[in-house]
Amino acid sequence: MFRSQIAKAIYNTLAKDSFIAESYGVSVAKLGYEGKKLSDFSQLSVLMETMKKHGMDISGEFCKQLHLKNLEGVSKIIVMAEKESILPWLMSYDYEYWEVPNEDADTADIVEDIILILRDKINALQKE
Repeated sequence: MFRSQIAKAIYNTLAKDSFIAESYGVSVAKLGYEGKKLSDFSQLSVLMETMKKHGMDISGEFCKQLHLKNLEGVSKIIVMAEKESILPWLMSYDYEYWEVPNEDADTADIVEDIILILRDKINALQKE
């Protein structure tokens, strides 16, 4: 459902600090999505339109596989992948796990629910 791209957009829109969120997936390469733009996925049209209504355009976001080098110098790691999908080497890192439903983003109601969940988590994160 591209949860991390949604979270990235929300964080970078709401950020009250100087940090910038990035988005990587644990199964991007396996699924053959590496380097694809979200706008390449016709099934994400509802997701992208709903995000635009919230002032966030994610259509130009690219799918990126998580690699060890992506974690160099980061201050916080948040994982939303299903627990069984978490890469073994990632388990040795100190990360925060967010339970966020991984549903198809084919209705605005589903997307709105995910946005609300992520917005709440991000707002709580910024209060830490």
